[in-house]
Amino acid sequence: MKRSLAIPLATAVCMCTAGVPAHAHHSYGLFFDTCTSVTVEGQIEAVLWKDPHVWLDLKTDDGTAYRIEWTGPQNLKRDAVAADTLKAGDRVVVAGSPPRDRSQTRIAYPAPNVVSVLTQIRRPADGWSWMRTPGFPPSECARK
Repeated sequence: MKRSLAIPLATAVCMCTAGVPAHAHHSYGLFFDTCTSVTVEGQIEAVLWKDPHVWLDLKTDDGTAYRIEWTGPQNLKRDAVAADTLKAGDRVVVAGSPPRDRSQTRIAYPAPNVVSVLTQIRRPADGWSWMRTPGFPPSECARK
C-alpha cells in the first residue's frame, strides 16, 4: 500500500515544482561589486533579449564599447518593459555595478567593459526610465 502511494505523491511534487522559476541562479555579488555604482551614457548598438537576460551593446561618445547586462525579462515584463522598449540607436544613461575583476568578465563578455546588476536606465530623449525596485543595493553595503 505504501508503495502505491509513493509514486503519485512523487509525481505530484515534481509537477508542482517544475513550474517554479530559478531566480537565484547567479551570484552577482561574487563577480560584480554591488556596493559600487557606475554610470555610463551612450548609444545602443544592439539589444539581445534572451531569458533571463537582456544585453545591451553600448558605445560612448569617445568610442568605448560596453556590454550592459540587464537580468530578468520576467521582472521587466512585470514593470511593463517590452522587447521593443529599447532599440539600436537609442541614447541611454545606465547605472549599475562594475566587475570585481575585469579579467574574469573578459572570458564571458565580448566587450572589454561590463556593467551588470543595473539599478537604473534612462532615455533622456523622451524621459522614459526604469529603476530597480527598492531594497537595492544590498544591506551589507551600508555596513562598509
